Amino acid sequence: MVRDPGEGVAADGTITTGAARSRVPQVFEPVLSTAARAIAAAGRDASAYLYGSVATGQARPGSSDVDLLTVGLDPGRAAEIGREERHGHEPPSGRERRVDLLQPNGVDAKGT
Repeated sequence: MVRDPGEGVAADGTITTGAARSRVPQVFEPVLSTAARAIAAAGRDASAYLYGSVATGQARPGSSDVDLLTVGLDPGRAAEIGREERHGHEPPSGRERRVDLLQPNGVDAKGT
């Protein structure tokens, strides 16, 4: 497990994180762009939140997966998008890349 160096609690009690769009490694951009378009097309109230090593810039191409938390997206559609993303992009190492889409109610709709 890779620890986020920006993770913690600020003096005012708010949670801090190193996650930032600008820290996403370029190699993951095609997967994120395609997933964002698919999620947007699935419903106008659907949104996705990127977290994990890709969001903090600590992802390792070929071994890191893409973690997205979806809100307002049917769990079945989230699983379908995850499967499409898994098969739609060739990782740099040639190894399979997982795209995990999670629902906030705890239902894990992994695209594996």
